[in-house]
Amino acid sequence: MEHDIRRTFQDIHGTHEAMVTQMLEIQNEKLARLQSEEWANALRLLCVNEMAESAPSLSDGTTSHLPTRTIRLADQWENPRERDYVAISYTWPSSDDECQMSKGKYEYLINTSKGTHHSKVQPSVLDRAISYARTKNVKFIWIDQECINQDDLVKKEIGAQSMDLVYQRSVHPIGILNVVIQTQTQLDRLCALYGKLPWLEDSHFGAKIPSSLLDGDVAEKLST
Repeated sequence: MEHDIRRTFQDIHGTHEAMVTQMLEIQNEKLARLQSEEWANALRLLCVNEMAESAPSLSDGTTSHLPTRTIRLADQWENPRERDYVAISYTWPSSDDECQMSKGKYEYLINTSKGTHHSKVQPSVLDRAISYARTKNVKFIWIDQECINQDDLVKKEIGAQSMDLVYQRSVHPIGILNVVIQTQTQLDRLCALYGKLPWLEDSHFGAKIPSSLLDGDVAEKLST
């Protein structure tokens, strides 16, 4: 990169108008980042510790025979500057593997200050996120489809531009794998990825891969 400490503003920008334009662009970027900082300090979080479970019921006309979990979504500034939450990274559209697997163990309802709605998140994703949060004894989960207001275009845009802060500040940022590992090559690549992340705790790798999901050679190698 070329040093410009000996160059005048006119040498750099050419004209006064060009310099003013660039200064305004820098100012706008700074203001946008300040908005992101404020938004990230007031996250809406799913309160796992306040979750209620109920038995299956078809009284509402649904065809589900699954039990229901109702989770409260906290309002902004209810947990200011909270960092002890699980931040979930996952793909919104269901993968082919997810479509073939179970849809989840529960139906999920999200309770907000404005009412209750069916969760927009795939039930199997919430199943796994809640299981992880409970294992780590964490009270809160952040997941974009619920914790970013999808109906407010301004807040949605600020949230989309602030997600790096959400994952950076979280004590428990995780990514959910949504494919079935079926070959040795896939397993090797996953192990190679883990090997590049030495800060991860060994306890993160305690889950066993069912041999039924692997071909014969992989299953035999895992059993030795």
